[in-house]
Amino acid sequence: MGTCADVAGILADVAGILADPVGIFVDAVGILADAAGIVAVGILIDASVFVAVARGAAAPAGLVVGYEAEPVAVSVLTIMQLLQAAHRAATPHQRARRERFVDAVLARFPCVEFGPEEARAYARLSAELAARGEVVNPLDGLVAATALAHGYRLATVDAREFPRIPGLQVLHWGGRAERG
Repeated sequence: MGTCADVAGILADVAGILADPVGIFVDAVGILADAAGIVAVGILIDASVFVAVARGAAAPAGLVVGYEAEPVAVSVLTIMQLLQAAHRAATPHQRARRERFVDAVLARFPCVEFGPEEARAYARLSAELAARGEVVNPLDGLVAATALAHGYRLATVDAREFPRIPGLQVLHWGGRAERG
């Protein structure tokens, strides 16, 4: 299993080879996925984390500090969001870069599907929120339901929607965990 020192060293190597923060992030967190293997409990990474790294709003190495031993995964819904961004690209070059990024994410992270158990979790979640008079973005609710159905914590930079979801442990990478 990789250690913090391993991740930092590999990040330094990758940073020297790639001047691409998205690539560095995929490699850094992918190392965690490779080291941990595919297990049912760990951290589900929200699309907002990938977007923040791609825009340079988050330092890839800083995001994984303190979570080096955690298994990580992405939801198929996160993949869908990243692919939507690729298809909305302004130029063919930007679209190709974004598609390569999604391919790299798929190659390095276990992908959690959305099926009947996740649908049940979403139905419970949306009913509970409605009873409290609250509404969350439906896609965020589906991602949260996926995390809840599998016992994952959710890594995000979204401080609006996810912390309001009952029972979901939200990790603001670079910050502390909160319970919704």
